[in-house]
Amino acid sequence: MAENPSLNSFDLSGELSGHDAEVSHIAFSPDGHYLASTSHDVTVRVWRLSERKFPECVAVLHGHRFCTMDVSWSPDGN
Repeated sequence: MAENPSLNSFDLSGELSGHDAEVSHIAFSPDGHYLASTSHDVTVRVWRLSERKFPECVAVLHGHRFCTMDVSWSPDGN
């Protein structure tokens, strides 16, 4: 994974504000600039990691019928 200075200071015990239920899984993008999270609220959210204190939600993926339990990135980051 590429070195991303923002990951060095990101507090993994923090809260991903935006999900309406428990987060079930997270995955960092191969370049370390994004984080995807799945939740029992049946959404997947994509977060941009930056020098800001908190990740910024840049996409919400809807349409799942049941809670999403896993997420992953392809090696090229898509």
